[in-house]
Amino acid sequence: MRTTFTTSIVILLGLQSMAQPTIPAGSALPYSGYAHPWTYASSFIDLPTTGANSIWDLSGAVGSSTPTVVWGPVTYNQSSFPEASLYRVGEGQQWWSVANDSVSYYGRQQLLSIEAYDDPKLVFRLPLVVGDSWSDLFDGWAVGYPSVSGEFAAEVTGFGTLILPDETYEDVLRVDIVDSTLRVAFGSTPSILTVDSLARFYKEGIPWHLAEVVKRTTFTGTTSQVSNNYLTYMTPDLNVGQQEGLTAHGPIKLFPNPTTDHLILVGLTPNENYTYVVVDVSGRTVRPPAFLRAQQGVSRARIDLTDIAPGHYTILLNNAGGRVIAHSFVVE
Repeated sequence: MRTTFTTSIVILLGLQSMAQPTIPAGSALPYSGYAHPWTYASSFIDLPTTGANSIWDLSGAVGSSTPTVVWGPVTYNQSSFPEASLYRVGEGQQWWSVANDSVSYYGRQQLLSIEAYDDPKLVFRLPLVVGDSWSDLFDGWAVGYPSVSGEFAAEVTGFGTLILPDETYEDVLRVDIVDSTLRVAFGSTPSILTVDSLARFYKEGIPWHLAEVVKRTTFTGTTSQVSNNYLTYMTPDLNVGQQEGLTAHGPIKLFPNPTTDHLILVGLTPNENYTYVVVDVSGRTVRPPAFLRAQQGVSRARIDLTDIAPGHYTILLNNAGGRVIAHSFVVE
């Protein structure tokens, strides 16, 4: 990964509406156990203008499907992606790595097709501030293509209000991206160059991006093909990774949150056996699998966290039926 960064200081005078938001390190990051449905809008979407106090109205998009994207620890094909820490399913299979200030993309698999980056692609960098930019060169290989390389260039170009078909979000930052990938084939087979022009929209406290507008141009030999812009956006109020898991006694809740040394889980089924693990924002397990059980007549249990360093974490709780319940929490 060969990355360059630039930072601009933007002074905004005379604005009467929202102040310029920023997204700090540790925020808007996907994590193991996070899951959310997405809606794909295949109707043509114009890339909206950018700048300060913008209003990006994408409410007219017509959704076509709502698959659920699930992030978890790497449990499959680790040999092809040895440095990845998160595995994502729902849009094919993808491998990622998450740090407190960045997200890197290591590749994907769809059926028997694999594309893996030995030098990964830096797709997200924190903090996000209007005027900041970064670029990153990446390279690797794919089935049928001995060489895959390219450049990912991004700039934070504006902030404002994002209007989606089902929800409106304020204090949103926009990142404009050009993602170019060259796939060099064997022998006389023509190489393929794809250039994706993207606008992604982020909000502090909401993992990953709220929406993405993409326009793709594909060059094969001497021909080119341009795909219509399409919109992908997160369906609101269906963040499975942060919803309460239901039991016969009601939702499972945890407190205190933030905490310093322990968690109390309330709503457990008495006398039922549970297992749990604790993972950090990179997907690394910081508390190995352990057993948990609420005693007869009560629906709560205590988890000791004195050995857990301050930071953002997710607890993944499994009941006897194999259902996974995910909750995020903070240790101070």
